[in-house]
Formats: sequence, structure tokens, C-alpha cells
Amino acid sequence: MVTPVKPTDRAWVWYIGYFRGQVEFLSFLPFFVLSFFFFFFFAGVIPCESFSSWHDRSA
Repeated sequence: MVTPVKPTDRAWVWYIGYFRGQVEFLSFLPFFVLSFFFFFFFAGVIPCESFSSWHDRSA
């Protein structure tokens, strides 16, 4: 006879899987934020500075 799985055991297994998923997501999150930060920095700040310097040079 197969012993039935108790709901508490299933909830515990689901909680462990969810916690591991959160840990992996949090370990990946800093790289995600830094990549977006550098993308917006290079795409937004540097072209604006080069454009303003070119505008001042042409004036």
C-alpha cells in the first residue's frame, strides 16, 4: 500500500522550491539591474553629452 502524501509535506516541498527560486532570482537581480543601468547610462547620458559638446563647438 502506498502511503499518501500529507498536505503539509507537499506544502513544505513547494515552499522549498519557491524559496530556492527566489534565491536564484535575487542572485541574478543585481546583474539585471546593473545591465539596465549601464544600458541607459551609455544610451542616454553619453550621446546627450556628445551632442551638447558638438552644439557648443558649432556655435
